[in-house]
Amino acid sequence: MKLSKSLITRLLFLLILAILMVVMACNYTCEHLEKDNNCLCLSCGQPEHLWDENHFGFCTKCRIFCSHSIKDKNCVCKDCGHICHIWVKHNSKDTFQCSSCKTELDSTHVAYELLALEEKYWNNFEQHCLKNPNYQFFFYPISSVLCTFALTDDILADDFIEKHKLREVIPEAQINALNSIKMVNIHLSRDEYTQDVCDLLKEISSKDASVKNLFVEMYSNGYESYVPKIEAVDKNATKISYTEIKPLIETQQAPSFIIKSTQDYNQYIDYLRENDKWFMEESLNRLVGLYDDAFFQENALVITRQVVRSFGSIKLTTNNLYISGNKLYVVIRTDHPGGGTCDMQYKTFTYIIPQSEIANATEVVVLD
Repeated sequence: MKLSKSLITRLLFLLILAILMVVMACNYTCEHLEKDNNCLCLSCGQPEHLWDENHFGFCTKCRIFCSHSIKDKNCVCKDCGHICHIWVKHNSKDTFQCSSCKTELDSTHVAYELLALEEKYWNNFEQHCLKNPNYQFFFYPISSVLCTFALTDDILADDFIEKHKLREVIPEAQINALNSIKMVNIHLSRDEYTQDVCDLLKEISSKDASVKNLFVEMYSNGYESYVPKIEAVDKNATKISYTEIKPLIETQQAPSFIIKSTQDYNQYIDYLRENDKWFMEESLNRLVGLYDDAFFQENALVITRQVVRSFGSIKLTTNNLYISGNKLYVVIRTDHPGGGTCDMQYKTFTYIIPQSEIANATEVVVLD
């Protein structure tokens, strides 16, 4: 069968377009900055890892730590085959090597003391996971380092920086001279705090008499993040589609509601008016008539009870919604940054869900 020139031209165009899409996908997904599951774990060979929104996680099977926003990774990209490192301690030696290719850690890589501290954090994290099997926790590796020289009165911070050419020797660092308090702050990312940099700063501290002390502080992007495991509550639950919207009103004492009709919606407003005295009549009146029969023909509203945390700095977000029998499960993720604020976190979640997804649902169960 002969192909016309126009058909051949179209096929060639589609082929070129497909090749360009593959190349573009490789350039994008190799950055590992999306939940694209485009990696194979070199420890267990699984195609998917458990990512969280900060791009940190561990393999769901082998639990090897993966961090896709830094250069030390334990994955090979399926598109380009690029392999990066994750450092683990030798069983027989007091040093580190890559868990996949066995490359020995050298002075151009992350400082040994950072990895040693991170290994301690990881061991504590694993123990915490074992003690709380009904929750999925997310690990936060060390992401930044602050090195501070405390100086004597004999030298200014600016002069100390110039004396040791710190800005030239460590060009990637953010260096601040605090002349009034006789200190020099050196801010480094995880990858920038190499063993070479670590050794240099310690050598300066030991040999320069104008240094009172050298303080090294290491920080993570978060303290604790966790999500309740739906399978620990209901193994038959399945995910459903939903659209999260801004809460209609922030309730204080109201339970969760499933609203499938204008009658249900009006009853919800009446409940708030009678039982939650926190609201002014004007606030409740603004809710009247927001949703009509046309909306409820295909959609339902789900409004959860209020979820409370002890600090206002704690972030609450929706992880997923599930259905099982007559129960609708709302799974909430908690992200604790580490520091606490003097206020509290209160949040009510509101969703628009297709009627077909929750036709049999009569009860909302919030897992937080």
